[in-house]
Amino acid sequence: MSDKIEVGDLVVVVRWPCCKEWLGKIFRVGRINQEPPTFCTKCKALHGSVYAAIERSDTFASPITWLRKIPPLAELESVERETELCR
Repeated sequence: MSDKIEVGDLVVVVRWPCCKEWLGKIFRVGRINQEPPTFCTKCKALHGSVYAAIERSDTFASPITWLRKIPPLAELESVERETELCR
């Protein structure tokens, strides 16, 4: 599995340094853009210009470095099965 985040991937926010408002949010990536400096919608902290993953609904964006890709279930099951066979 590649850890590179691409359009269509399911991701979870694992870092949100200002107020932790969106920590744990899960969303599907709709597009990836270079975004101008932005502010946190809750605490108004400046996040600066970032390479961001934008939710399909265009209501949320996060720097890619703050995200972790959630692998498809089929990949998780194959890893678990390989582990069982190796024991």
